[in-house]
Amino acid sequence: MPADLELLKLLADAMPGLVSYIGTDCRYRYMNRAYFDWFGLEPEANVGKAITEVTGPAAFALFEPHLRRGFAGERLVYEATVPFARGGTRIVRGHLVPDRGADGEVHGVFSFTTDVTKQRETEDALRRAHREAVEATRAKSQFLAAASHDLRQPLHAMALFITALARRVKDPEGVEIVEGLRVAVDSMRGMFAALVDISKLDAGAMTPAPRDFPIADVLATLRGDFAGQAKGKDIRFEVVDCAAWVRTDPALLETMLRNLVHNAVKFTARGRVLVGCRRRGRTLRIDVIDTAGGIAADQLDKIFDEFRRLQPGRKTGTEGLGLGLAIVRRLSGLLDLPVAVRSEVGRGTRFSVEVPIAETAAPKRPQAAEPEAALPPGAKILAVDDDEMVREAVARILADWGCQVETAGSPAEALARIDLDGFHPDLLLIDYNLGTPMDGLQLVDIIGQHLPKRPPAILITGATDAAAMLRFESSGHAWLSKPVDSAQLRRTVSYLLEKTRN
Repeated sequence: MPADLELLKLLADAMPGLVSYIGTDCRYRYMNRAYFDWFGLEPEANVGKAITEVTGPAAFALFEPHLRRGFAGERLVYEATVPFARGGTRIVRGHLVPDRGADGEVHGVFSFTTDVTKQRETEDALRRAHREAVEATRAKSQFLAAASHDLRQPLHAMALFITALARRVKDPEGVEIVEGLRVAVDSMRGMFAALVDISKLDAGAMTPAPRDFPIADVLATLRGDFAGQAKGKDIRFEVVDCAAWVRTDPALLETMLRNLVHNAVKFTARGRVLVGCRRRGRTLRIDVIDTAGGIAADQLDKIFDEFRRLQPGRKTGTEGLGLGLAIVRRLSGLLDLPVAVRSEVGRGTRFSVEVPIAETAAPKRPQAAEPEAALPPGAKILAVDDDEMVREAVARILADWGCQVETAGSPAEALARIDLDGFHPDLLLIDYNLGTPMDGLQLVDIIGQHLPKRPPAILITGATDAAAMLRFESSGHAWLSKPVDSAQLRRTVSYLLEKTRN
């Protein structure tokens, strides 16, 4: 055998795959060492045998259509599950390359075959694991969606009761107790919102709605929401004004920054928390800087994990679930907004979010709206909720605000207040999920048909699914998510009553 052919044979024998040459008479002209080993054949003794003698008729029947295409001059790759002569089946991937002579005729094919059974089994296992993970996530999301209304109801009622209680407690010790209750309920509300957000992100139920908007709107909200908490801890809280316009989903960006600011204020015992912006080309970098204890370098890559608290040693009962930064990381990926963190133990931490600058020129900002008018005395409000505890809390707080309140636990009771009792409300405050086939939006329409003038309505909802959100937005009615903050409820009631009066 010529030296170059001997070298080629040695190379083919060293290959892990099956290498062979098959003539147009369907007989083997060459097999490498792996071919002999795979079929348990004697070396060289089987060269010249027909394929059926080596592989068996069943395997040849699967292989023959591909072989005929090779004899016709086609280069091809195929996969097949073939019965193994020594028992069982194997999944193989084959490559066939026609051997053309000088006359252009095909004299045979080179066959290169690999056993991919283990690979396919691994891929199948990964697909099954992925399906199971998706199903587990879907089940978790379905559970939270189903339980959301029931879980929100007591939180909603507790928040309103605390507001009503605060108006009645005057002695210093009682005020301190009420404030402790408020902090505890706010902590529960924050943890519940974090669980729902994580669930929605895992289920892919959050769809970004990017638009151009002034970052000043988000900064103003953060300033208003955290100034009181920082003052209570005797730390400086500063939000630097910025005139830039950015493009992203404003609500989801606010959620990211809210989680960062919340952590900064919570863990800063003294010093300050600063929120500021810096232009970097076509990007606005939003920084949240604190003078808390800082984070060790070996922990920076772990702080975004779920249920990872920045300071796990604290035991105040209001630390939360450690989901804030996990939500930030998920929203960062969803919105394609890079998040960076720099920290020095003993000095503090800086979290940064990079947001694209809006391409269009910033439109002229509208003038600031006039301050909300106080609630008109004696305003008539019909509150409908199937939960008696919530009805009692709503009635008490609205009465404290000087309103005339009638409550109902069902659509039938609500219509009875109007048709039988003659109560004509100036505003409707209606729960979306009433535990009946009729939901709150449908009830608003029906009540409007029973009154000479349709009153404005506020829908109170624990729903978080996209379909419900779309219905609320397209209805034209105001809506608030449970648990409702009493100050937010008062602002909304005041605005709608004032709008109606004017």
